[in-house]
Amino acid sequence: MSDDNSKFDLTRRKVLGGLGGIGAGAALGGTGTMAFLNDTEETSGVMTAGELDLIVEYYSYWSQGSGGDYVSGEIDGDAVTGELSDVKPGDSGLVALCPRIETNPAYLWLCGELTANNENGITEPESEVDSTGGDGNGELAQNVDVTLKYCTLDDDIGDDGGFNADDVESSTDIWSGTLAELFDAIQYGVPLDGEGTTPDNGDGFFEPGAQAHYPGTGDNGEGPCLCLDWEVPYEVGNIIQSDSLSFDLQLYAQQSRHNEGTDNPCASVTTEAGDGFAKVAESFNGNETITGGARARYGNNGSSGAWELAVGDEPGVSGEFAEENYVWTSGQTVDWSVSYDESSDELSFTFDGTTISDTLDDPQPDGRMAIQGKADEATVEASIDSLSIGGTSISLNGPNGGSVTNDGEGRQTRYLLVNTALDGSTDFELSGEATVTLQTDYAGGNEGVAFDVVFE
Repeated sequence: MSDDNSKFDLTRRKVLGGLGGIGAGAALGGTGTMAFLNDTEETSGVMTAGELDLIVEYYSYWSQGSGGDYVSGEIDGDAVTGELSDVKPGDSGLVALCPRIETNPAYLWLCGELTANNENGITEPESEVDSTGGDGNGELAQNVDVTLKYCTLDDDIGDDGGFNADDVESSTDIWSGTLAELFDAIQYGVPLDGEGTTPDNGDGFFEPGAQAHYPGTGDNGEGPCLCLDWEVPYEVGNIIQSDSLSFDLQLYAQQSRHNEGTDNPCASVTTEAGDGFAKVAESFNGNETITGGARARYGNNGSSGAWELAVGDEPGVSGEFAEENYVWTSGQTVDWSVSYDESSDELSFTFDGTTISDTLDDPQPDGRMAIQGKADEATVEASIDSLSIGGTSISLNGPNGGSVTNDGEGRQTRYLLVNTALDGSTDFELSGEATVTLQTDYAGGNEGVAFDVVFE
């Protein structure tokens, strides 16, 4: 039996900061189902259900100095609109999302992404503490502190005329940091525990498959709510004036029957193919550079002399990589893998059983990745068969490989771009297969054929 899926999708499309008091341009909490930073735009919740029905009750309050308010409601397929403006340093609040699984018990997953974090110009007070500007250079997401918790709410919420921190009966911390760091942590999906517990080694999320499912209709007990405490610290000051951000947040429910809880509905990235070198065609890092890579090239196709395998900050640039020899067999398909260990900054490349490693200098991979082939009187074929980031298996939404062929003057290059959002501090590993087929008129040469894995 196939898994039944129900998605509760909260989507922030545009969020603008208002100016007020000492100048924190931000909004968080609002009259909606979750924490959000906004001015006048809306947050919508969309839910689709087959045999499995996910309903979310929400409660939200916020405190703004001498004022504040609260909202509550239930999402069952309709949109919710909310706004909260003129938020300043020192403001805070809490949002509680209480999932309820109708019919069958289900595993619940949380995922989301920060889709924009923009500057929107620099005001006069902000210019004294911030000289950056433009899209992607805002400081708002980095200056909202959040704590994510499993929580249980009082049964008599609203009896005293509102919702506030006193209505949280108990809680267990899951994760703490900034809003930006939260989306780094959940971007590829994290399982939520239906019993409201964390791993034995402390806070955080269980490994997929180790979490308990949320109970369904008729089961004993209820699953925990998810509470998000937020605060704009007093010391933030003017640096976030006029900044804006947007994000997407999603809850997925998957029927637990015939399901081990390891199928991650959030973990996918898009891919796309292109001509040329990826770092140039896709403007890696904004200046056509890479922060690490691996290369398998023809070299002199021998066990000594010119290298055939390389890995490091920039393979091929003197002093920036480790190297090894390798003997090619034309037309033979071989396995390859590249892995990064964030604790040691070590990048390792294994090609047909030969492994080499090098320690990367700053900065570390922080963005997208690509595989690419270069062919001169040859054909280079390559694929990505698996990808994991931070221990989470990631599926590819799009092509997973390609080939490039040249039979004439010059050489041809093609790449497959993987639209990851690496953060420079997370382990990752990718692997696949590669085949180099030389034509009878191939003249040889160090760079006549090559297969690369490159990182932004």
